[in-house]
Amino acid sequence: MPYYEYECKKCNHCFSVAKPMRMSDAKEECPLCNHIATKLIGKPGFILKGEGFHVNDYKNNDGN
Repeated sequence: MPYYEYECKKCNHCFSVAKPMRMSDAKEECPLCNHIATKLIGKPGFILKGEGFHVNDYKNNDGN
């Protein structure tokens, strides 16, 4: 599930929320002042790691 970054324009608090992509346009309230926060535009919030990805499949463990 991706993380979305928000900033409250009232108290300037920044926070992130994990939610499904289908809900990415939903409004979020600031956890400090309950004012509606603005979604920030940024790079994708996911990292590819674990078994089955290129970094793990082609890693050379013998130092060559």
